[in-house]
Amino acid sequence: MDTSVIPKGIYCYFFNRNTPCPYWSLCMDKPYQENGFCSYLNQGDWEREFPSLLWDQVKECGINRDIDEEDLTEDTNSLICIEDNKIHVKGGLKFNRNEK
Repeated sequence: MDTSVIPKGIYCYFFNRNTPCPYWSLCMDKPYQENGFCSYLNQGDWEREFPSLLWDQVKECGINRDIDEEDLTEDTNSLICIEDNKIHVKGGLKFNRNEK
């Protein structure tokens, strides 16, 4: 399977949230919060031995979890951008990258 098409970060979608991972889907015949499915893992929330958040598009595969700084550039679809050594999240939240 092609892991290069799996979004970077901890979610099963790209920053614009309009483009889900091609391996992610919902199974409408399963109960809410148990209906996420990952075809990369070939598993759904209802099959996991531990709580799973695939239904909420939280990545379970662990592929491409790290985000590079160049992935956080500002554009009209991005939720996060870096400017003046601060991370900006749409909605006005700002914090310094060097703060702990």
